[in-house]
Amino acid sequence: MRGEAIFAGMPEREIVRVRAIVLASRSPRRQALIQALGIPVRVVEPPDAEEGISGLLPMQVAMTLAARKIRWTLPLSPGSLALSADTIVVIDGEILGKPRTLTEARLFLQRLSGRWHQVYTGVALAWASRNRCTLSQDNRPYNRTLLTNRLQPG
Repeated sequence: MRGEAIFAGMPEREIVRVRAIVLASRSPRRQALIQALGIPVRVVEPPDAEEGISGLLPMQVAMTLAARKIRWTLPLSPGSLALSADTIVVIDGEILGKPRTLTEARLFLQRLSGRWHQVYTGVALAWASRNRCTLSQDNRPYNRTLLTNRLQPG
């Protein structure tokens, strides 16, 4: 049924129909991807909160930032699913932050071009059922296949 989905990643005893998605993201690409599902979407644009991550491994940084974003979607109404993700790029052991200018973006791309680098995406999900909210984090690579598998039309 269009406008509704079953969240396949929930424990079986908690499977609920998702009637709305709350996306914690400023990314136009992520917003378009979620909107293409045909489920009502509310976008929350959380502020950048990248302090307190020094000393963490890159995967931990991505997960921490995704979890911080998801909290901006709470509280959720029953039948709502919140999704956030944060992607970081690492080259030569250095985490590249978000470029602040077009010039900095070009410099980042030149530095990455033709060189091995790592991309980490942390994904956090929260859903509301029976007046409670559950948070789930996933450290697998974020891609369209993962999202499609998590949100199956019902």
